[in-house]
Amino acid sequence: MSDGKAQDRIESIVRVEKSSMYPQKKLYVPLKGINYWSGDRFWWKDKWVPARVFPPRPPTEIEEDLQVIKYELGCNAIQFRGSNETSLLICAQIAARLNFSVIVLNLFQSDLNVDEVTTWLTSFAEKAQLLFQKSDSIVLSIGDESSGRYKRLLNVTWEEMLRMSVSERKKLWPMLNSHLETVLRNVRVVFKGRVTYGAGQWEEVNWSQLGFDIVGVNLFPTPETEGRRIDLVKQLKQIGKPLWVTATGCATFENAYDYDGWGWEVASNKTYNQWGQAIGIQSIMNLFNRTGIDGIFLANFKESKTDDRASFGVLRYNGDGAPFSRKLGFYVYKSYVLGKAAQKAASEPSPRSSAICISNLSRLSMSLAAQVAPRSVMRTMRLGGCKWLADST
Repeated sequence: MSDGKAQDRIESIVRVEKSSMYPQKKLYVPLKGINYWSGDRFWWKDKWVPARVFPPRPPTEIEEDLQVIKYELGCNAIQFRGSNETSLLICAQIAARLNFSVIVLNLFQSDLNVDEVTTWLTSFAEKAQLLFQKSDSIVLSIGDESSGRYKRLLNVTWEEMLRMSVSERKKLWPMLNSHLETVLRNVRVVFKGRVTYGAGQWEEVNWSQLGFDIVGVNLFPTPETEGRRIDLVKQLKQIGKPLWVTATGCATFENAYDYDGWGWEVASNKTYNQWGQAIGIQSIMNLFNRTGIDGIFLANFKESKTDDRASFGVLRYNGDGAPFSRKLGFYVYKSYVLGKAAQKAASEPSPRSSAICISNLSRLSMSLAAQVAPRSVMRTMRLGGCKWLADST
């Protein structure tokens, strides 16, 4: 198998069917999605995550990525996350054109006080409404793990919150819920579509009283916490609203599933291993397959991290200007998304038969598209001015 770094290994990649390692298994979740970062830096755990990790991407690259997500990976839902408003809207427009069933816009800007956040998100909601008028697939998320992302929301640092006892931490949640209630009330005035929030698995959101349309929670289980995560899902389902796992996934090193969402922090001391991520994703899918959730969003499609051990992306970053390459995690998630019972609904044919149109072919799309039909002889055709790759079966 090639890691995608050497261009002369493309032929080897084409002849290896990685997805055959993971026989298709039905995923009993209607919405099968993935998270796509639209760009820019953000504040997390008392420090800035550099912008280069999640850079805004050009529209041509975004469209190539979304075609792979929709037509090859088979996802019918996608969540765009980040603080770059312009890039987020571009992503949403392209996704709407590709007819994703659900398009979640999750905008957060860390370097703002609470009042500024409300004003900023309300302004963004007006723009989201323009998209919603054209596509009712647009869903607005008014935040993501806000207790860890906003520096001034709870008047404590992340480290201070970690040191708190459970009873002490409970005193913080009324402030979080008050913030969410204020933002939701203002956003509802201008946005008429569905609204949700991506809660941290440690946050206590008052879902039963706040007027969200969808319950959203980021859940990163480990072998030790699987039981608690299932209990939380059962508790949230009792609210009677659609329940989405808005982020879940695994880093890329040996035994990464043991480290839930914090795997990226310990990755530098671990051994790189794509099987570690693949096994983690497989364990997560098996776990949530038993819960009756309504949607799941894998984190993430790709991250521009030089150390892939710390990456939750299912594509590997091979350096600026080089094509990303699929990881084993890509194929294991695909095997669930395209499970036998879901295959027809999730894998809509792309325009013109089952081939993939790759007009204005770039190095990125060549690397990705070349793996669409492994174990097949690929041939390039000219159809209607587009370059196509199709199976020779």
